[in-house]
Amino acid sequence: MTQRSVASDAASGRQVQRATPSGDTARVMGRGPRLGATVVALCWVAGCGGGADRAAVPPGTTLSVAAESRAASTALPPPAQGSGTPSGPAADTHGPADVAFVTALLARERDVLALAERGVAEATDGRVRELAGTVADDLRTETATTGALVDRWATDGAGSVPDTIGSGGAVSTGTATTGVPGSGTLPARRGRAWDTAFLSRLILEARAAVALAGVEQAEGRNTEALALADAVVAGRTAQIAAVQAVLRRL
Repeated sequence: MTQRSVASDAASGRQVQRATPSGDTARVMGRGPRLGATVVALCWVAGCGGGADRAAVPPGTTLSVAAESRAASTALPPPAQGSGTPSGPAADTHGPADVAFVTALLARERDVLALAERGVAEATDGRVRELAGTVADDLRTETATTGALVDRWATDGAGSVPDTIGSGGAVSTGTATTGVPGSGTLPARRGRAWDTAFLSRLILEARAAVALAGVEQAEGRNTEALALADAVVAGRTAQIAAVQAVLRRL
């Protein structure tokens, strides 16, 4: 329904009738902008288009060394638990390559964790200490995953796990087992030279871990060990980039 209103035509002096919306029509039309705004708001909250759940980093934003390393890292698989493993006979099948990988990786992780903790305590440059702390935190998480695999394989009787592995995934971490250089390779005196040598060691260790994981990717068959190898490659690659960035600033 519309109502007629009379208005004066300024040009001709005539009176013309204009149709105006009735009360009901006006109320419906009046809700148009508010309904549109409501739909837009609901769409934004629900994440229409899939973009709401992806946080954009503004161009030119400078991340800290620790943040750069974490942002580029691939999430590690959760620690393996006997009751939470995939079902099926092939899910936990592991061969010699898988056992060799997790055994060597766990030993290396523990050695490099000790090295990173030295960096936190002894590095002079604050950026080096920050990076060392990030490496140590990441290794603690990674070691939990690797140790759970080693421990389960040592007790399930399904594979030949080295005798050096005991309850809780205890592995001999001596340099003769892992090939990791001893701490004597770092300078005796703290300072810029110590920090530089420490960072160089981290790069060497990260590259060695990538090589170790590459063998597992090529020869392994256990799904959890392969996922761990993928995470090691991604994480250490990001770590190398972060360490090199700090080295350039020293």
